[in-house]
Amino acid sequence: RSAILVNTRLGTCAWKQVDIDSPDITAICIETARGTILIYNIYNDYKNDNSLEALAEHVRKRCETREGHEEKMIWAGDFNRHHPMWEEERNNHLSQHQR
Repeated sequence: RSAILVNTRLGTCAWKQVDIDSPDITAICIETARGTILIYNIYNDYKNDNSLEALAEHVRKRCETREGHEEKMIWAGDFNRHHPMWEEERNNHLSQHQR
């Protein structure tokens, strides 16, 4: 439920796919002269936190192994969580928190 499209002008040596233990997260790592940029595309199902838990675990492990190497991160995606305060009564079916 997640994809990242990479423009061919970027070149194959400038980026690589990052493996994450979740079918709902796609990630790439871009190496630049100024440092590393990680881009995550996240599909967050409204019924559970599985993708966010997988991402948190991935980031924790990455921080442990990349000590001293600064990386920038961009998190993008479809965050399908709805809270009752954000919705009108007619949209109650969109929330896991029933009123």
